[in-house]
Amino acid sequence: MTVHTAMANAVPSFLDDHVAAGGGARPVVVTAEVATSYADLLALTCRTGNALRGLGLASGQRLALLLPDSLAWAAVFFGALRIGVVAVPLNTRLAAADWAAMLADSGARVLVTDATRLRDLAPKLGALPHPAHVMVVGGGDATSLEALQARAPNTLAVEPVSGEAGAFWLYTSGTTGGPKAAVHAHRDLLACRHYAIDVLGATQADRTLATSKLFFAYALGNALLIPLFAGACTYL
Repeated sequence: MTVHTAMANAVPSFLDDHVAAGGGARPVVVTAEVATSYADLLALTCRTGNALRGLGLASGQRLALLLPDSLAWAAVFFGALRIGVVAVPLNTRLAAADWAAMLADSGARVLVTDATRLRDLAPKLGALPHPAHVMVVGGGDATSLEALQARAPNTLAVEPVSGEAGAFWLYTSGTTGGPKAAVHAHRDLLACRHYAIDVLGATQADRTLATSKLFFAYALGNALLIPLFAGACTYL
């Protein structure tokens, strides 16, 4: 198992390395609709990253992710990180005013969401200081995430960011005031090796299921980062 240095994009440790080692056919994400292999998720991640770059997103900019746990969630998260973009997962259980405040605070250039949440959020979007391009999952038209993925190449070189570069933000619950963004770097993702391998003894034979959601740090670690680092499978 390769552990990339602190001077590298973290994404290959979760996808590329397993495919390169011959594990591309192993299941990685299982949902109620589909079981996806490591090779297929890597290709989908690359198509997603290409689609996001086609929207003009550049390394260091932010992308807000407002979706239920799904294959699309994982592909957008890793696709953003692959091109050096900072993913900002938002709590799907909040109100539209809270989402709008986080979009304004993060300065997200792109928002990936579904039609249900967009309907609630749409009245707030016009007042944002930095309006985000909205990409809808399941939108069924030429600008939907699926349509853009379908037109994008399935290979994509990893953006060579440093380990100190921002990877994702998670907003706190705001118990002492308004929610605040906790900023995590690429090297922080690789720190899951110590807990996943050294403490839990995780292996590619494991299967994981978290009852909390990926916008929570607990589930992001235990239901996505840890199993994928170990080459295991997660149920979303």
